[in-house]
Amino acid sequence: MPDAHIPLGQRRAVLSCLHYWGSPIQVASHHVARAMAGAGWEAAYLSAPLTPLHLLKLGRENVAERWRLHRSGGARDLEGRLWAWAPLALLAPDNRPLLRSGPVLGAWPWLTVPGLRRTLAEQGFDRPDLLYLDNFYHAALARLLRPRRTVYHAADVYSAFPGYGRAFARAEAALVRDADLVCFPSRDMEQGLRAMGARRLLFLPNGLDYAHFAAPRPEPAEYAAIPAPRAVYVGALDVWFDYALLERTARENPEVSFVLVGPDHLARRRLPPLPNLHLLGPRGRAVVPAFLQHAQVGVIPFDVAGYPELIHPVRPLKLLEYMAAGLPVVSTAWRELRTMDSPAALCESAADFSRAVARAAAGELPSGDSVRAFAQGNDWAGILSRFLEAL
Repeated sequence: MPDAHIPLGQRRAVLSCLHYWGSPIQVASHHVARAMAGAGWEAAYLSAPLTPLHLLKLGRENVAERWRLHRSGGARDLEGRLWAWAPLALLAPDNRPLLRSGPVLGAWPWLTVPGLRRTLAEQGFDRPDLLYLDNFYHAALARLLRPRRTVYHAADVYSAFPGYGRAFARAEAALVRDADLVCFPSRDMEQGLRAMGARRLLFLPNGLDYAHFAAPRPEPAEYAAIPAPRAVYVGALDVWFDYALLERTARENPEVSFVLVGPDHLARRRLPPLPNLHLLGPRGRAVVPAFLQHAQVGVIPFDVAGYPELIHPVRPLKLLEYMAAGLPVVSTAWRELRTMDSPAALCESAADFSRAVARAAAGELPSGDSVRAFAQGNDWAGILSRFLEAL
């Protein structure tokens, strides 16, 4: 939130985010950066830092892309108004032992090669008007950069993740207290942030770029070998994904092809080979709408019972993306999802989920224009206008 006297064209923001700029998983921070650039801000978008440990995993696409972004000195996007880069640090905060300590949280920005402050200064971001953080791991950047204002976008209930200990709790509480604005995507999170001492809060629910997902696209080549009806899931395939539920649903609906699009190294360990189960790996944002538009069902099988603290506050962006493509949506049920009052089928049991997929594949659940209208009412343009006003 820069001072009012700063001319619009000179407002500069550093956004430090967990996902890199070109990630196939596009989250709220990507859309925040686009909105700020569209409103005249100059933005530096930093991903979570690479470390020497990452260089042992260069075969993974997300690591290779971040490494190329680092080695190239960054990339310009959005008509040059955004510069994206992936820092390299000798150590960086992580949920694993030793790396989740207070000293690592506090020191990592000074352990970057080349130096992060110098690199940002070379790009014109040595004293930014705004520091935007979508996580507490990077909170030490406030000491390094001394921004005029800080925004913390509490994108998740991080305390529900494995490895969240005392050092993390202290770091997040300090960031919540010190931030000039704390944004949160779920009403379920508000009370906890107030208890941490947030001075100013803004409800910023997840939205979508409606036109991107609604504009007609040709059928993906991969679908030629995957018969319809297709039930598609696009997004992260992490521990909170209910692999047992998906396996049961696939076995009980052999006529439906289940398509998973996203980083799938865990899914390949958790799921058995089934003739109607197709793991396609990650795909870029530009092609995701095609995978949705030429499916017949969008599914969200999250493990609510296994990860209640993590799932209940989630306001799923993928539900809106599915509906923008005209898909009926079948999801497990949780608290925040019910508050959205969407036309999705919310299921309390595995049997309900399996039956709902069958009904959706048969064309018996809301789809087409009726669900597109719901998605259009949650476009990022309207949601982020409130964020820009707060800035």
